[in-house]
Amino acid sequence: MSLPPPPSIKPVPVPPSTLTPPNSVHSSERRLLPARALKALLFISPGRSSTGPTPWVFGLSPHELREVQAALDRDGESGFFEDKVHFDYFAREDRYILRMPSSTHESCIFKIILHLQALLAEYRNADSAAVRAFVAKVEPAGSPDLKLSDTNDDIDGARYNIHCPDISYRHKQATWPGVIIEVAFSQKDKKLGRLADDYILGSDGNIHAVVGIMLEYRGQGAWVSLWRPVVRTEEGTSVLECEQVVANAILIGPDGAIAQHLPDAGIALQLRDFASLPETLQPTALCDPVLLSYFKLAQIVQTVRAETKELREGQLFEQPLAPGVTKRKREISPKEELRAEDEEAMVEAEERTAAKQARLDPDYAR
Repeated sequence: MSLPPPPSIKPVPVPPSTLTPPNSVHSSERRLLPARALKALLFISPGRSSTGPTPWVFGLSPHELREVQAALDRDGESGFFEDKVHFDYFAREDRYILRMPSSTHESCIFKIILHLQALLAEYRNADSAAVRAFVAKVEPAGSPDLKLSDTNDDIDGARYNIHCPDISYRHKQATWPGVIIEVAFSQKDKKLGRLADDYILGSDGNIHAVVGIMLEYRGQGAWVSLWRPVVRTEEGTSVLECEQVVANAILIGPDGAIAQHLPDAGIALQLRDFASLPETLQPTALCDPVLLSYFKLAQIVQTVRAETKELREGQLFEQPLAPGVTKRKREISPKEELRAEDEEAMVEAEERTAAKQARLDPDYAR
């Protein structure tokens, strides 16, 4: 398989003393065992609850995952989860990570999509008919469930990872999205490398670029990384690998100030990155630049944080309810009667079980 070489970008390391993610990554995760997974999922159905910035982690085998998904379909909840809930399933570890994005996370995603749309729109009136035709068929594909092979062999019984990217861009004639963007809090940044590996290897290199934007947890910092597919020859055998070509380039420092970079510094994509098609395999075709500048990404993060702060502190206008107007709540159906106290007790019980298991098996908490 022939892949274009990644652009030459000098990684900018993160000073460990300023933007080091917290150490309590695994201890902060809420681990639920398979027997409780369905109850927990039903609890966060519309109007109930949210996982917040800390995800719930379930230990589910592929068979158990299919059972849970089938149960959600039977209960009519699958539509909600497809629209509102993001998850990652690591088949090799039987690990299902459930997360409901925060308002900061969702606002960042929305503004990045708007920015990318504006960058692509610049090519809609390009001189080249091939460029115009290509861009017209590239569009944001939302957060689809991507089923990615975890093996080298396409055989029955093969294990699959399933991931829901925050942002994906796909050409209408391509099976796979070409560009994926993930936005994460910094205590989860080590997982982004694993996600990039799954995306690129699981799609056989059809996903050309995985961008990871990390927001410092309980801090002001932000940084970005980029992974690309690369084919290397080892002892006469071609090997597809996921290579990190931009490593933790600082967008915002720990003091909240935008990092200083050259004006043209950023995540250097090309139009060809957005799809794996016959025309994009030509060495000189569709090499037109699409630059996600570090400065613009930093501006987006700063804007979202400022807007979130204003909303949280009640600085925005709200129309009060008119005098004399009352409210009538809808009736709660029996399946929604799981109370918050029940859920808290369930989580506490599962955490005690997980802690006991961790003492018996140190690798359990990794």
